[in-house]
Amino acid sequence: MEQVLAYLKQYPLFPICIILLLVIGTGCPRQSRLDKADNLATSAHLQSIVFHTDLFAIQGYQRIKPCATSLVVYLEGDGAAWINRHTIASDPTPKEPTALQLAALDPADNILYLARPCQYLPGPTCTKKYWTSHRYSPEIRQAINQAITEVTDRYPITRITIIGYSGGGVLASLIATRRKDVTRIITIAANLDIDFWTNLHNVTPLWGSENPCTYGEKLQHIPQTHIIGGNDDIVPVEVIQSYLHCLPTKLNTTITVIPNLDHHSRWEKQWSEILTRIRAGTIPPNGL
Repeated sequence: MEQVLAYLKQYPLFPICIILLLVIGTGCPRQSRLDKADNLATSAHLQSIVFHTDLFAIQGYQRIKPCATSLVVYLEGDGAAWINRHTIASDPTPKEPTALQLAALDPADNILYLARPCQYLPGPTCTKKYWTSHRYSPEIRQAINQAITEVTDRYPITRITIIGYSGGGVLASLIATRRKDVTRIITIAANLDIDFWTNLHNVTPLWGSENPCTYGEKLQHIPQTHIIGGNDDIVPVEVIQSYLHCLPTKLNTTITVIPNLDHHSRWEKQWSEILTRIRAGTIPPNGL
């Protein structure tokens, strides 16, 4: 004890430093990830915007011209929802915001990126179910849809392309069933049949979520392109093939498998070429 007291007399600021380290360290990951997203968005001339929906605050970034009639919406993936297979994260903010990285590369005039509710911005309604069992729930869908409508109400936008990475692709499909202005859906590594997907991995069903497969009658009429990595063992091509069985007609749907990419690959490295091919209608089914 005497040695400890002597040390504290020699270094009186030591206890304060420990307390500050603990306090700052607790909030550091979320803030550092937000700073990273801000810097990435700024480099692409995307301005930060926060949408205050009925249930959640949603972090967004946008670049929209005043006379915009078309809009490309990017939806983020599930983020850091789990620490490991058995431990739910307290903060679902993604370490690598893949959808934002893709949005930053898109040369389209009018871009809107939306993080998922509870990513970047905590709130009283942000309980863990909203990045686990209820990650694709009506509440999440409605909040994101509300943010999109807030934008379309400000501009003369009549056509929307929704692009979703991973679970963002699930929500892109669900939102498209509730809107009349969505003219195309593009997904990357998306688990579009969530029932098949949870069975495949032998994990708990997402009982509070909606499954795009339920809405095959509506989705069949919307042009859609689904991109899958050939080495993706999280969302293998079988998941998309199962989703296709839910569509009465597949005439408007294209699947493209990109060899040598997995779920967490650097999709941004090939995104410019993939996007150019999609928009030109020249993307082949077996990759680039």
